[in-house]
Amino acid sequence: MSGIWISAATIARFAVAGSLMMLMAGGQSVPKVSSTIVEQTSYFALPGKAEEVYRVRLHACDILEKLGLPRGHVLRRQGSSETLPDVMWLMEYPDEAAHQRSLKIRLDSPEFKAVRDEMKTLISHADLGIWEQN
Repeated sequence: MSGIWISAATIARFAVAGSLMMLMAGGQSVPKVSSTIVEQTSYFALPGKAEEVYRVRLHACDILEKLGLPRGHVLRRQGSSETLPDVMWLMEYPDEAAHQRSLKIRLDSPEFKAVRDEMKTLISHADLGIWEQN
C-alpha cells in the first residue's frame, strides 16, 4: 500500500514534545498559558471506499467512548474533490496534558489498534495535524 500512515512512533514523538521543550530551555520549565489543543486527522479514501472510511471512523469513536475518551467530531466531505480529504476527525483537548493522556490510552488499546489497522486497508493516506488555539 502506498501513502503515509501515522505510526505509533510518530505519535510517541508528539508525547515527548513537552520534555524536549524543557531540555531546550536548559532544564527550566517554560511558563506558558494553557491552550486548547486540536487534533485533526484527514483521511483520503481509496477509490470507492469513502463510505467505509466514514463507517470505520465512527466505529473508532465508539471505541474512544468505551475507553472513557470523548468521541470528537467526524466530518464527511460533501461533493467531489481531487485535493480534499474524504473524512476528517477533529478533537479538542483543554490542554496538552489531556491530549497526551488521550494519545497514551489510544496507543495502549488493542481494540483501537485493530481499527487503525482496518483503516489502513481503506485509505491511500492520512494526514495528522496538531493545532494550538489560544
